[in-house]
Amino acid sequence: MARRRKTSAAEDVVEIVSRLPWWVGCVLAVFSYVGLHMVAGIEVAKPTGVSGLGSFAGKQLYVTLASFGQYVFPILFGFGALGSFIRSAKQKERFDHVRSQPDRAVLFDMTWQQFETLVNEFFRRRGYSVKQTGGNGPDGGVDLIASKGSDRYFVQCKQWKAYKVGVQTVRELYGVMSAQGAAGGFVITAGEFTEEAKKFVGGLNIRLFDGSHLHKMIRGSGKETNVHDNRPIQPSNFVPQCPKCGKSLVRRVTNHGRHAGREFWGCSGFPSCRHTASIN
Repeated sequence: MARRRKTSAAEDVVEIVSRLPWWVGCVLAVFSYVGLHMVAGIEVAKPTGVSGLGSFAGKQLYVTLASFGQYVFPILFGFGALGSFIRSAKQKERFDHVRSQPDRAVLFDMTWQQFETLVNEFFRRRGYSVKQTGGNGPDGGVDLIASKGSDRYFVQCKQWKAYKVGVQTVRELYGVMSAQGAAGGFVITAGEFTEEAKKFVGGLNIRLFDGSHLHKMIRGSGKETNVHDNRPIQPSNFVPQCPKCGKSLVRRVTNHGRHAGREFWGCSGFPSCRHTASIN
């Protein structure tokens, strides 16, 4: 694995801002200049005695730093805003290109970063607010967080062609969802899923998009228009597995509290495993 290139603080600022909407970078540039320019214009009174030297030096340091910062930070934020604008334009262009192609093979011609931005645009065009989590590699866990109102959905992207996405990937995402209280999750791949992975999501708030389904939805030729409408139909006797210990989940009923009488999934390994999940 190649060693990651070390970056400077300035490069990190530009990279962070470039992942925000372009207008946020513009606002930051304006406010940073106005605020720091005001500080840079402050005249620090010279001390009348030795006791005031420390305070004078500290205030003068702030004014000096502000004098440089009033130009440096707006430039960095400006570059970040430009990077965000260019990134957004390329993201839209890539989405439109995929939509114009009749074959899902177009998904295999991307890098994993490009595939992630394609999925980002896919959710954005369906009314979600999308945040990239900044993973350092193609297997960085949760890649995107898509939000609608107060609901958060964790998205895992897999630009795989050579082999199918297995149940372990889905199980790990479900574990993170449960731990952080996400409303749901998506695993999206350019390829396909194993049968075990498809069976695992039965009764859970996770959706699996293979390359064929994703391409159809992007092109607008699929029957589903809502990303939540593709839950695989499971047999009535299907029993999901616990993402923590691998044992079967069983239906239980809440006996106390305001949710009394409501069914939920509970691990059959209770009390050694206390994992629970809602039943949609």
